[in-house]
Amino acid sequence: MGVAVVTGVGPRTGTSYVMCAARDAGMHVSGERYPEHTVPKHNPNGYWDVNLRTYRDEAPEWDNTVVKLWGKSIGEVGNDRISRLVVLERADKDAQLRSMERVLKDELQLEANAGIDMDASDVLSMFVTNISDWLSGIDQEKILRIPTRDLTARIDEILQFLKGGM
Repeated sequence: MGVAVVTGVGPRTGTSYVMCAARDAGMHVSGERYPEHTVPKHNPNGYWDVNLRTYRDEAPEWDNTVVKLWGKSIGEVGNDRISRLVVLERADKDAQLRSMERVLKDELQLEANAGIDMDASDVLSMFVTNISDWLSGIDQEKILRIPTRDLTARIDEILQFLKGGM
């Protein structure tokens, strides 16, 4: 038993789309539709983000589920628990950055994000720079990398891949 993970090389790569598609396909999805730090208008069907603190408290309930994790959280869950990992990457980093800036502007207005000082370009740069390190502890045969531009055309392949790890 394990957990199927969806992640991206930074926000705004289609991870929420994949999580919704997995849920719609009948897979058990762990995560919050609208975590308190998010703005629903930017993902009307939900974000389905999960917090690693939740994982530490509820790890057994994650067996045979799909979760969305970011960054170093992936390595903290570990190769032994991760059965499948889908990594989405947007080729047009300028468009991704513009999208991140629009969302971040709204998110920084929320009380849940009070006191947070973030720069979208720094966040994107951190993901691009560190993604290889974050994935280094995961067996490569467990990883499916998908360009965001191919997301809609390959969603059935992605769902089958995730389902194969449950």
